[in-house]
Order: sequence, then structure tokens, then C-alpha cells
Amino acid sequence: MARLIEVTPILKGDDAKRFRQKLLDVVNAMANSTPEDKRKIEEERKEMKRCYDLMVSVADDVFY
Repeated sequence: MARLIEVTPILKGDDAKRFRQKLLDVVNAMANSTPEDKRKIEEERKEMKRCYDLMVSVADDVFY
């Protein structure tokens, strides 16, 4: 039997900022690595920011 699909919560205001900061904190925690790993982490951080900004732009600034 199929289960009901729950509504996906929409993060707004301080919740969205806190969520984004926690994502960045996880990446920063891994920064104590080799130079190669640090480069990869920085690339991931830039990609994460690009994706987040894209999500915000298509969601009518709901996430800010």
C-alpha cells in the first residue's frame, strides 16, 4: 500500500540562514586536510553556494 507523501517544509528567514550556515560549518570542519583536499573542499563550497543562490533565485527569494 502506498504511503502519503508529506509536504516538504520551506525554510525562510533565520531558519534558512541557520541551515546554510550548518552546511558551511560541515565543510569548514574538514578544512584541516591536505592542500589537495582543501582545494576540493573550496570547489565544493563554491558549487554549494552557486546551487543555493540558483535555488533562491528560482524560489522567489524564499530562502533568504
